[in-house]
Amino acid sequence: MLRLIDRKLWNAGLVRLTPHLVERYNACLISMGLSPTAESEIDVDGAGVSPQMAKALGNPHYLCNGFANPFAIIVSPDQYDKPVFFPIFSWMRPLLRVFFDKNQKAIRDVTGTHPIGLDLEDGLSAFRGVEDLLLLTEITAVPHIEELAAAAEEQSRLIAEFNDGPTADPYCLREHVCDALVKQRKIHSDLRKRKIDMRPITFDSFDDFYTIAFGGAAVLRDVDGDTLLVVEDQEVFKQVDKRKLGSAKAYCLNDPTFSLFETLKKSKWVSVPVKRYKNDPKLLEFKKELLLADALCDCDADSNWRTLTSAARKALIVKCEDKVPAIYFELERYAAGFKAGRVLNFSPELEHFLAEPTDKMPPETTQVLWTLLTRREPRNLLALYAVDKNAFLARYEMWSDKKREWAADYLVERYEHHHLMNS
Repeated sequence: MLRLIDRKLWNAGLVRLTPHLVERYNACLISMGLSPTAESEIDVDGAGVSPQMAKALGNPHYLCNGFANPFAIIVSPDQYDKPVFFPIFSWMRPLLRVFFDKNQKAIRDVTGTHPIGLDLEDGLSAFRGVEDLLLLTEITAVPHIEELAAAAEEQSRLIAEFNDGPTADPYCLREHVCDALVKQRKIHSDLRKRKIDMRPITFDSFDDFYTIAFGGAAVLRDVDGDTLLVVEDQEVFKQVDKRKLGSAKAYCLNDPTFSLFETLKKSKWVSVPVKRYKNDPKLLEFKKELLLADALCDCDADSNWRTLTSAARKALIVKCEDKVPAIYFELERYAAGFKAGRVLNFSPELEHFLAEPTDKMPPETTQVLWTLLTRREPRNLLALYAVDKNAFLARYEMWSDKKREWAADYLVERYEHHHLMNS
């Protein structure tokens, strides 16, 4: 983990909360019925989730009352457009960005003294089955600043009372009225100059989404006119109630035939970008390195993959040929075919390894498709890291130190935050 942190591949983009901000954060946790942290300083992501609290609680999704209704906490305007490290839904970061964009001044004013709690409501108190995901078409972000709003209302009442009364005996001359107003202003300052009016926003800028609920699931809409419910876990898939699907179609991502891929390919949602691979041979070289490093990093105790010359790597391939996947040699032939002016056919395994979302997809849908593709083919390390850092970390922590060092270097060299396809 320290290796990833040092290379800014992990926990980059967090916001540090100093003690007085932690106090506000704790106040918000308590108002949500959650336990406060005893730490004096913590970091939070764009949704207000703290890695320190997640580790202490053993639950990275502690800001959640069941997967149906997650929360978010805003304690600083610095959280704007920061990563969401443990998203329950793929739409969480774009929703928070919209909320910030529509409430920039209010967020600055409110977080100067108070936290903002956000209920992300989807209209369901709980998911009764994976089929309920098909009902999600919009999310309402409901801000909670009740204490500050009540103070503003009270201050307005006191000011109105101060300005009221008969001409002969105005209330502004009455000591108890003046004292109450002065006391309230000392506590909350002059709230007339602050913009604290926040209203719920409805976010419906998503058709397709991925969620960690039910062991991982996705909804894809308008795939050649069909809505698809994609479920990762085979046991969950077996429990899908077809009567609740309506006209939607259910797929199991881990179906050995990967029938979902064929549907997405036929609908031109995913494809192998043959022209781009042909025009930029380096891309296939990077893919070959992924396959080889994954297979050979640990096959020779005396060798370090990162420092091996090209000749030494070839010698290692010969020495450990039984460990090299067949797809690697097929990829070599495929790349050689381009040089010979031919485009060779590929096996389903190589097709899945090389496939990407097509360019016509909107960014949110592209992220969902990459998530599904890397669930099936996690050897695409760059895409896996880019769309699901938690899934990447789960694999990374099982590797040897040599393989971790190679992976960290590979990501530093190749990763471009805004473009998943330069692998």
